[in-house]
Amino acid sequence: MKPFNRDSIALGLVLLMFCGLALWNASIVPIGWDETWHTYLASLSTWSDFFKQIRFNSHPPLFYVLLKCSESLFGPGPVLRLLPIICGIGLLLVFHVLLRHLKSGATGIVCLFLFASSYEFVSLSTSLRGYTLSLLLCFSNLYFFLRFMEGKSIWP
Repeated sequence: MKPFNRDSIALGLVLLMFCGLALWNASIVPIGWDETWHTYLASLSTWSDFFKQIRFNSHPPLFYVLLKCSESLFGPGPVLRLLPIICGIGLLLVFHVLLRHLKSGATGIVCLFLFASSYEFVSLSTSLRGYTLSLLLCFSNLYFFLRFMEGKSIWP
């Protein structure tokens, strides 16, 4: 079994710090007026009503479909804020892979730490909006594009 290296330990500590900051921020910041609309959309009783509503005024629709699925699984309430937090964790992981792909070394860990500890990113990851999912998909697309342009297989 391969022992942990400094890079993976630092990544684990950054992710643990981000989880703590995000859960703390989610517990003290009340749900805003815009987030109540998202909660209402997720709590619609039928999927047909849900798709009628998101067809006109909810973008990106993938976020709302995932929000509706998590509301169906876990019920309404503050647990809905876990979806953007999970997307934020995924964004940090993709950002780390992207930095490692660019061979940034210790500078990448410092950059990842600064990104994960910034107030804007933590508040963005705890608001019930699709911003972190959009960023996750953009950073993933950038990583796969870089691999494609280098002539490598898309999957590592």
